[in-house]
Amino acid sequence: MTYAIGMALLHSLWQGVLVAAALWLALRLAPERRPTLRYILATGGMAALIGWFLWTALAAWFEPAGMAPSGGVAPASALAQWMSRCAWGWIAGVMAVGAWRAVSWAALVQKVRFRTQAPLEAWRDALDKGKRRMGITREVLLRRADWLASPSVYGWLKPVILAPAAAVAGLTAAQLEAILAHELAHVVRRDYLANLLQMAAETLLFYHPAVWWISARMRKEREYACDEMAAAALGDGVVLAAALVRLEEYRAQTLLPAATQGALRARVERLLGRNRQPRAAWMAPACVALAAVCLIAPYVYSQNAEIPAPYRKWLNEDVVYIIENWELRDFKKLPGNEERNAFIEAFWKRRDPTPDTEENEVKKEHYRRISYANQRFPGKDLPGWMTDRGRVYIRLGPPDEIESHPVEGYEEWLYRHAVEGGVTILHFDKGVLRK
Repeated sequence: MTYAIGMALLHSLWQGVLVAAALWLALRLAPERRPTLRYILATGGMAALIGWFLWTALAAWFEPAGMAPSGGVAPASALAQWMSRCAWGWIAGVMAVGAWRAVSWAALVQKVRFRTQAPLEAWRDALDKGKRRMGITREVLLRRADWLASPSVYGWLKPVILAPAAAVAGLTAAQLEAILAHELAHVVRRDYLANLLQMAAETLLFYHPAVWWISARMRKEREYACDEMAAAALGDGVVLAAALVRLEEYRAQTLLPAATQGALRARVERLLGRNRQPRAAWMAPACVALAAVCLIAPYVYSQNAEIPAPYRKWLNEDVVYIIENWELRDFKKLPGNEERNAFIEAFWKRRDPTPDTEENEVKKEHYRRISYANQRFPGKDLPGWMTDRGRVYIRLGPPDEIESHPVEGYEEWLYRHAVEGGVTILHFDKGVLRK
């Protein structure tokens, strides 16, 4: 047994590096505005690590007698003795990590059972609205848990959303609904299954940095995917973005553990519709080769490469900030230019406030905003529509007020109706959107 475990541990060192490298390349190629795809890639990488480790152990256990004696016991040698010590060390580590997880889970169960209270009536209303929006029919409970820093989901057979009263007290009704919609997205997506996979990997392969890196990527992309699902249910991500900022301000004031500024900013920017530049296409062959060696297929290239240039420009430049996820999926499935032209015509028709007239006011205003952004907000190496100010202007239109401070190098844009129930103030420092 120790020989088989030792061989699995030895080979897992290079296997983990290979899987992590393949995943890194796959994530570099996968479009950032498709977090569900990126989450599937990361989950596949984690599953490949566990599967490869177990397969190596079993292969060593059933090695032919000429290579190792029956039962997986290697010949007495320095390598065999070293692997035996590593195996016993690994067993001790797995037991320690497993015990720590068991104790932590038991403590959480006790907290949920004895240190939670019934929610406020307004919370129940927001939860019911969120369930209707997301088509959830199963029972999802809501409990007040003031010992948490932010809302979270507990359990999987009977999921419970836990929320601290102080954190959500400063939220508007729309923002509370947005936060609960995010938590409901975890329930809809059955993220507890991937959590079980993560816990298994972090317990069995606790020693490998690749496991912890992949696990962090899974958590990051999972939050992005839930943000996307919640924003789609709400119809806009601006409300959820404002709610996330409010929650982070609460955690900063109370000195509770908070998300890093970069992570929060990335989530807010995604919800506001900012997309980064396309990835370099030269990485595709290397990614496919590594994925084949790893016995997985983590690389899924965007269908944009198959779309002719004029339509790709329309998709990635003209309407990148306003196209819905379902529209993006449908457009990429179209077989020819005739269908693409019909789609574009229907796309603008759906947004036309006066469909009986020849002029489409929304389309005209949209392209006016793009032209204005390109003229007024160009970056050093970017056209105006790709800069922060250009992106905000295209999505939200002209601000109601602009407070400019040219000497200090910053300005603030005020929108009175961008977020339901409140005023939005966006701070641009030398043209870059700040928190």
